[in-house]
Amino acid sequence: MIRIWINETTRRYYRVHLQPDLFDAMTLIRCWGSLDTQHGRVRNDVIQSWAHGLKLIEEIDKLRQSHGYIGATGYPRWGIED
Repeated sequence: MIRIWINETTRRYYRVHLQPDLFDAMTLIRCWGSLDTQHGRVRNDVIQSWAHGLKLIEEIDKLRQSHGYIGATGYPRWGIED
């Protein structure tokens, strides 16, 4: 599962990707940075389960929206269509 949020005012993005790793543990990958440069950061967290990952994504969604971000499914920069 991939979710992307964009803040056009600040020209920033936030992306999360929930996936199993090679050892069958669940990993939540968070990426954020500028829409105008290739600068950004990545954080990988091993989490308990898929359900826990979905809950974390819901919390991230609420936080991103409170900071002026909007969901950007299908944003052409990443070629993701959900």
